[in-house]
Amino acid sequence: MSFNPAIPKSSYTEKEWADKEQWYVEETNKLQFSASPTPAEVQNFAIEVDKLLSVARIDYAFVNQKYDRLSMQRKIEETRQFVLLKQQPPTRFANMKLTVDEMKGVVAEIIQTTPWGGSSVSLYDLVQIYSSRYIFMESVIKLLQDKKDLLITHNGILKIESSLNSMQPSVPSGHHQPPMPHNYTDSREG
Repeated sequence: MSFNPAIPKSSYTEKEWADKEQWYVEETNKLQFSASPTPAEVQNFAIEVDKLLSVARIDYAFVNQKYDRLSMQRKIEETRQFVLLKQQPPTRFANMKLTVDEMKGVVAEIIQTTPWGGSSVSLYDLVQIYSSRYIFMESVIKLLQDKKDLLITHNGILKIESSLNSMQPSVPSGHHQPPMPHNYTDSREG
């Protein structure tokens, strides 16, 4: 089955995510209003924004969940490695008294150089990857919300224009003068 970026998934390969980001860029760039949109254009725009926003919110939820889970795992792993380092320092540090900052540095080095959860990258790298995806998806949703706000503005303008166009003129359009009363005399006549 081939990858379809329009269908949200709970996880993506690096290639799929790169394709997904490119798809979002292309789809959001397609969402353009003409200078004076017709009601049909506004309606089509609304449908397109809604479809894209729905996909983006699902992708955002999955990315957010993964980012939160990895961030929590990073904190737990840092604490675990810190305790292990205090209990059994690696042989290269066995005869040294390390400061807390030095121990944090050793912990960071251990985590950075150890593949995580069967992957080929470290936990720090995974957190960074999902942080980038999280930031990207926040930006996509913000952009789509901005377009939705623009849609609301254009829709309001169309309603006002429609209301103004449907009003009947209250002043006669011809040059016809209304009849004068019978007892009227023109003051210019002498």
